[in-house]
Parts: sequence; structure tokens; C-alpha cells
Amino acid sequence: MSVYENPRTTGVTFSDRLLARVCALEGIASVKIAPVPADPEGASRRISTVRALLPRGVTVGVSGDPTAAVGLTAGADAWYSVLAGLLPGPCLEITRAAAAGDARTALAISDSLSALWELMLAHGSLRVVSAVATELGLAPTGALPRPLLPLDQAAHARIRAALAGVRGS
Repeated sequence: MSVYENPRTTGVTFSDRLLARVCALEGIASVKIAPVPADPEGASRRISTVRALLPRGVTVGVSGDPTAAVGLTAGADAWYSVLAGLLPGPCLEITRAAAAGDARTALAISDSLSALWELMLAHGSLRVVSAVATELGLAPTGALPRPLLPLDQAAHARIRAALAGVRGS
């Protein structure tokens, strides 16, 4: 089982003490922490702090696709991605580069997805991924749970432009 910390969606932020207590429960294998800071030093500090709280064998995974490459290169064990199911190529390349210790490549690949990251930060990852699925022909327009609304046509145009550069990945 994985502990899922997602303050943007849930409005709840785990204190370090609560995170340690929850992760000590039997059956917990991983924790998906909130997005790490974008700066490598801050990301490394956060991951080290969390890791020190956890029982042996519990992995630290990052969420927040826009800062995932930073988190992976700062020592996270996993990336719980919202985008990887639709664009596995570049997401796998980021993960493999980080695992190989090649932070420069991991960050460069992540930077190539910056238009999508900006849209996620502006509109939320679920709405953006739904629109990406629509643009890839994998889902109808507005395939979102209510009350969420689909992105407007201007955002869809930005998604199409962003996808043009990554489809070959």
C-alpha cells in the first residue's frame, strides 16, 4: 500500500510527524510525497528529511510531474506520474536518466515538456491530462468527473503545440 500526499487536491498537508506515524503502519510500502521544491538542494533536503522518518523498506516517491525530474535526481526512489500513462516515452527517459545518475539529461528532457508543466500548474494536472488524452484521440472531450470542466480551446491549442514536440519520443 502507498501513502498518498496530495495537498493541492485534498487540501491536507501531512506534518512530518503524521507522515512518520502513517508510514509505520503495517503494509505501507511507499509514500508519494507532495511536489518537491524546484531547486535541487531544496528537493534533496526534503527527500532526505522524509527518508529519515520512514521505516526501512518504505520507498519515497515524488508527485508533481513538473518537478519530478528534480526529485528523482535528488534521490527519490520513484515518480508517481500523472502523464506517464499517456506519454510513456519521455517520462521513462527522465526516469532512466535519473536512475543512471545523469541529472543533466533528466532535467533537459523534463525541460522539453515545460509547456505541459506550465499548463498543469495553471489548470491542474487532471484537467491537462484529460485534454492530452483528447488530443491523442484516446478520450472524448471533457472526459472529467463533475464538477471539473474541460479546458478551453486556447489551452487545447497550447497542448497540441506542446505535443508536436514530444510525440516522436
